[in-house]
Formats: sequence, structure tokens, C-alpha cells
Amino acid sequence: MAFIAVGITPLIPYLILGLSMTTQFTTSSLIAMLMFFSIGLMKSLSLGKIKLTSVIKTLIMGSAAASIAFLTGYGLQHLFGISMI
Repeated sequence: MAFIAVGITPLIPYLILGLSMTTQFTTSSLIAMLMFFSIGLMKSLSLGKIKLTSVIKTLIMGSAAASIAFLTGYGLQHLFGISMI
């Protein structure tokens, strides 16, 4: 349930009608960073690790994974000629 809740949260801006694509993407990215920050903080508290180190590592790994997913989707969109508009 936690995985689903954290994974769905950054998608919320795309459900709000009237927002530009840039605003949706920016808001979604900021929410995702907040989720990664929260995961890193909870990880540090539960494992007794240094908070800043755990948060930074989780932010970097989560951001890298999100970037790879975005670039894969972007590449496939152009490869197959799919238009979002």
C-alpha cells in the first residue's frame, strides 16, 4: 500500500484540469522529490543511519530512476511518432 501511495502521489497534478503541461511536470517533479526525501528520512530513522546521507542517497537514486523512466518514455514517444496533444 505504501508503494502504491508514494508512486501515485506525483501523478496527481496530471489529474488537475486547466494546468499547463509545464506546470504539471514541474509540480509532479517537486512532489516526487518530496516523496524521495520522505523515504530517505524514514529509512534513516528506521535503520539508525545519518539523516542527511540517507536523504541525499535516496534523492539521487530516485531522481536517476525517474529520469531514466522519463527519457525512456520520451524516446519511445518519438520512436513510434506518438503525439501527446
